[in-house]
Parts: sequence; C-alpha cells; structure tokens
Amino acid sequence: MLGQIFERFKLAAVAAEILGGFILGPAILRVVVPTSELSSIADIALYFIVLLIGIEMTTSSIIRSYRKAIPLTIVNFVIPVLMMTELLYFVFHESLTTALIIALSIGVPSISIISILVREYNLLQQTSGQIILSSVIISDLVAFVLLSSLLNTAFFLPRLLSVIAFLVALFVADIVIAHYSEEVVSAFNRIHATEHGEKVIFGAIILGGLLAATFFQDFGFTYVLGAFFAGMIISEVAVGKEILGILTRTMNRINDSFFIPVYFTIAGLNVVFPSPIYILILIVLLLITGGVGSGLVLLLCKVMDIELKPRSAVGFLGSRGAVGVVIAATALSASLIGVDIYSLLLFGTIVLAVFFPLLIRGEKVEGDSGQVT
Repeated sequence: MLGQIFERFKLAAVAAEILGGFILGPAILRVVVPTSELSSIADIALYFIVLLIGIEMTTSSIIRSYRKAIPLTIVNFVIPVLMMTELLYFVFHESLTTALIIALSIGVPSISIISILVREYNLLQQTSGQIILSSVIISDLVAFVLLSSLLNTAFFLPRLLSVIAFLVALFVADIVIAHYSEEVVSAFNRIHATEHGEKVIFGAIILGGLLAATFFQDFGFTYVLGAFFAGMIISEVAVGKEILGILTRTMNRINDSFFIPVYFTIAGLNVVFPSPIYILILIVLLLITGGVGSGLVLLLCKVMDIELKPRSAVGFLGSRGAVGVVIAATALSASLIGVDIYSLLLFGTIVLAVFFPLLIRGEKVEGDSGQVT
C-alpha cells in the first residue's frame, strides 16, 4: 500500500516498502519480527529480483556504450566511494571492511529503480538511456564483486580469475548466440509451440540461473552475482521477441506484486533508530554521494555529449535502492556490520531514492531524435 502511494507521487516504491517493514517491525509497532524463515523467503525473492534485473540488461548494450559509461561510473560511483571509505576509515575510525561496505551501500546506484525511470521516460532504446544503464551495470558489477571478496577473503585471486573466466565465457556465448540467433530462436519457438513448452522454457531459465548462482556461491562469491549474469544472457536474440516479452511480463508481475515488496519489507524489519553519531555519519555520506558525486556528473555531462540534460542525468544516476539494500542485508547476515550501521544504510537509501527522482519530475527529457518525450 505504501509503495502504491509513493508511486502515485512518482517516488520509488522501494523506499516505501523499506519504510513499511520499519513500521511493522521491532522498531515501532512490533507486529512482525525477523526470523530465519523470513530470511529464507527474502533469499528466494532476491534471486528472482536480481535474475530479472540481469534479463533487463544485455552484454551488447554495455559493449555499445562502455566508452561513455565508464567515465560516468568513475565520477558517479568510484570517486564518491573512495572518498567515503577514506573518511570512514581515517576520521570515524571504522574498520576498512566496514568502511567499504558502508561506502558501497550508499554509493552504488540501483539498476532496478534507474531502469524503471529510464523506461518511464522512453529512453530505453535511446543512446542516452543505454549509456546510463551501462554505467549503472558497471557500478553494480564492481560493487557485487567487492562485496563477494569481503565475504570471503581467502584465495580471492584464484576465485576472481574464475569469475573473469566465467564473464569471458558469458560474452563469448552471447556472441555465438547472436551469430546463430535465427536457429536458437527457432528452437525456442518449437519448444514454445508444444503443449508444455512455456513451462519448459521458464523452468530451464530458472534452473540455468540457479546453476550460475551455485557456481558463484561455491567459489566464495554471493549467489546474487550468478543470478545477475545468468539473466544477462537471456535476450531477444537468444529466445526471440515474443518469448522474451512473455518472460519479462510474467516475472515483472511476480516481482512487482510479491517478491519486491516482500524482500524490501523484510529488509526494513531489521532497521532500528541509529545512535546520534551514526546520524552525523549519514549526513556526511549523503553530502558526498549526493553532492560531490552529483556535481561531478553535472560537470561531465556538460563536457561529454550524452544527449540528455545534465540535471536529468544527475536525477537518473543519483537514484539508490535495491542494490545498496542487497549489499547492506548481505553484510548484516554475514555479521560484517551491525544493526546500527545497517539502519543507517537503509535510511540513506530511502533519502536518496526519494530525492533524486524529483530532479527529473517536470524535466523535459530529449531522446536521440531531439523530440521531447
């Protein structure tokens, strides 16, 4: 209900869902308390959320726009994260692991919220929209890899090389599929035409995602990374426009109506009122990621032509949400951070998820054709 209310005012439903968990949980009403069963449900929900996020991105879109996406990633994500990590480590005397987790959670843009905003403003097929999404996907990838390394520091280099090999294999598989697209799509269409074809295709995609997630989990990385990459290989050239449309519509309905609100409400259950020192830390961090990061994006967009108004670019890239919450929740479950810091991170997510989309409201966003959308 809160999510629907927020969306009516063009605000992120994720912020409302976290707020709902905060209200229902031990911090206020104490109607629902965190349990291991709820954590298991949240893990299942997260798998489907991240799988769909991966499906909404393609390797080809990253390849096409990486030259402009990388500079945006550096100014919007890398520089603020480094600044926040140094501040937390040297000034607030947090451990390096804790400082990096806090910086990642606050600094990482959210592919879920930003992809929705890009879609709403009809920029999904525009060069500017693909540059924004590519920048976000690079940021999210770096954040997930860093999180995975923090969860298990032993034998990090061999595991990192294994993941790089997996990524190379993913891109090669994507190229091969694109080359034989007609044959692959035809095979999927034949399966789809059978009596239980749709079930078989859905089951195969979910199973493939689980296998990739297991691979990453066994190598000491979070299963979230595996689900994400598994989704990326599911594209129009692989399964065809019709099947991809059915798949994304079905998963969007399941995620929007159940998995997303359930996951973020459960995440909100663990939020407590942080102590005053953490409120001060949060304010400083928001000034860095919201002020310094946005200022750098603004300057870069004026220099680099991405066919989008700088203010709108800041509004898109400044949005925070799902990925930051996932990092915070994963770190909390692994006991890398405490409840106070976790609460700080979710409060920060709510503030950023509400504020930055407001910069786009009322803004005329132009696509490649120059027509106002």
